[in-house]
Amino acid sequence: MKHSRPVYSLAELFVFIAFICLLFSVSVAMLYSAQQDARIAQATADVMLFKRASMIAMAETGKKITEISGSSCSDCLCTIDQFDNCAQFQQKALASIIAATEGVIEARDAFFTDPWGVSYMVNESGGKDKKECSSIIYSSGPDKKNISRRDNIEAEIEGGC
Repeated sequence: MKHSRPVYSLAELFVFIAFICLLFSVSVAMLYSAQQDARIAQATADVMLFKRASMIAMAETGKKITEISGSSCSDCLCTIDQFDNCAQFQQKALASIIAATEGVIEARDAFFTDPWGVSYMVNESGGKDKKECSSIIYSSGPDKKNISRRDNIEAEIEGGC
């Protein structure tokens, strides 16, 4: 008796290829979602570290955030379409805060840029709901826009101004 190899029709091969493509597209979507979750987690950790640095800096120096950063509104340049100087101004303000911790918190490479490639922001002139004398440190989030705060990752610092 002669054994024959299984022969697949063209339709069966197309179904198999379609199934493989479906599995591939689902895995790519899951990978993208996991990557976004990781970016959000990293930005949240960085923002909380900046908040902790701000609290330490205020305790070490006895100064308010406005005095430490040298500005009362570091993100104002970023909201009035003067984006050329925005990143440098933000990084200078955050570097001043980190330096004021006197070595307790050290900056690392790419520390001042969020996972989406935008500078972390500091607004010394009012936190959420414009509470009196609070500051806010935030990432612009996945949409990379600091004006629409719907997806921003924020931390409020009470008594920071």
